[in-house]
Amino acid sequence: MLARLDGPDGLARLHAGGRACEQANLSDYVWLAQGCLSLGPNWQAKAEELAEGAYQRFETGNGRLALTRDGAPLGPVLEGEDGAVPSGESSALELFAMLDRRTEGAGWREKAALLQNAISGMVAGLPMVRLQAVLGAEILRGGEAGFRRSHAGGALVTDLRRNNGAWQLVLHPGDGWHIADGTNGMVPVLEGAEAALSPEMLAGREIVLDLTVHKNVISLSLQICNETLCLAPLIVTYQVP
Repeated sequence: MLARLDGPDGLARLHAGGRACEQANLSDYVWLAQGCLSLGPNWQAKAEELAEGAYQRFETGNGRLALTRDGAPLGPVLEGEDGAVPSGESSALELFAMLDRRTEGAGWREKAALLQNAISGMVAGLPMVRLQAVLGAEILRGGEAGFRRSHAGGALVTDLRRNNGAWQLVLHPGDGWHIADGTNGMVPVLEGAEAALSPEMLAGREIVLDLTVHKNVISLSLQICNETLCLAPLIVTYQVP
């Protein structure tokens, strides 16, 4: 898709007759960016590029994002609700919130907050027609709710997996980060389940905790550090199906 539709003038919607045609709209940008994010960290830079392109092209000056770049005779086309598919604007709020969880100091929280504030009245008045925006606001407030999540601006990724009928919690510290083992920060504390948590295990780049689950809600309290500082303690909570 990127090879055929992404060019120097921005993203196109269609490829026909051997050429790209018709400028992409807001939904095209943000949905493709979300698709890139779902492919993992190697595609995050492209997701950010598409998200920034969407913001620069469709931002209206009051926090909202228009559906198309050129607008209409009476002004920008603004989607009022999520229909059979989520609106581009609601999906953009979700995308910006997801990027905020994966990056530090890149401005995604500010962009998400501006958009959230701009549509907050209609979301509060009729949330059932803005469910994707509600999801985006929840991610911005408290983080993602899926099995794979990013924390602390990408300093840690956690993934709850099912392996041969047993649950595993997999921890991926970001580049330059590690999980404190008590010698330079708090000792990790697991509640609702049991797992081996040795200092040697915590030193790895992929830390696989084989869980013996006792409750349907498990939580892991831990601290992420680099060579110079430790971040505030973090609590990762999952509901086990």
